[in-house]
Amino acid sequence: MAAFRRIAIVGVGLIGGSIGLAVRRRLRNAQVVGVDRGGVLRRALARGAVHTGTASLARGLQGCDLVILALPVDAIARALPRVARLAPAGALVTDVGSTKGAIVAAARRCGLGRRFVGGHPMAGSERSGVAHADGRLFMGAPWILSPGAAGTVATERVRRLVRRLGARPALIEARRHDAIVARLSHLPQLASVAMVNAAARGPAAGALRLAGPAFRQMSRYY
Repeated sequence: MAAFRRIAIVGVGLIGGSIGLAVRRRLRNAQVVGVDRGGVLRRALARGAVHTGTASLARGLQGCDLVILALPVDAIARALPRVARLAPAGALVTDVGSTKGAIVAAARRCGLGRRFVGGHPMAGSERSGVAHADGRLFMGAPWILSPGAAGTVATERVRRLVRRLGARPALIEARRHDAIVARLSHLPQLASVAMVNAAARGPAAGALRLAGPAFRQMSRYY
C-alpha cells in the first residue's frame, strides 16, 4: 500500500503545523503543501512545517494524494464542496475537526464519501498558531478515525499515516465519536471556561495571580 507523496494541509495553525512538522520528520519522501494566508505561511515556512505554501486552494491541491483539513469545524464543512471539486480524482481527504457527524455527512453530500475519512487527533494545547506547533504533539495520543462511507483501503491508508505520526488510531463511528468526545473533551473545556469566568467576576477578580496549582491545572491559562 503506497505511502502518501504530496500532502496538502489546509489551515496551518497549531494542529496543521504540528502535522506538517511530524510528516516532515517521519515521512522523508512526502512533500507538504500549506494552504493558508500569506502571514501564516511565512511563519509555517520559517518553522519548517511545510515545504511550500499558497493562499490558493486550487493551486495547493494540485497533484496531492492527501488533503488534510485542519480548520475549525464550521470552516471544514464550508470547504468540503470546493475540495470535492478541486482535489485530484485519486486523492483522499481527512480532517481534524472535534465533531464528526455533521462533517462526515457533509462529505457524503458533496460526493467525497468513499474517499473521506473523518479524523480527530485527541491532542492539542491551550496555545494556538503555527508558532506553537510541535512535531511530537501526537506521540502516544489517540487519533479517532470515523470512516463513514470510506472504503477499507482509504481507511487503512489514513490509519497507517496516523501511526507513522506517532499517534494511536481508533476507529469509532461518527455519532458515537460525538457522544464520547462531548463528555471527555468538550465538557471539561466548558467547565474550565466557567470556572475562570466565575473567578474573574467574583471576589477573586484581579487576584488570579494568587491562584494555586489546582486552579492553574484546571484553567490551563494561569
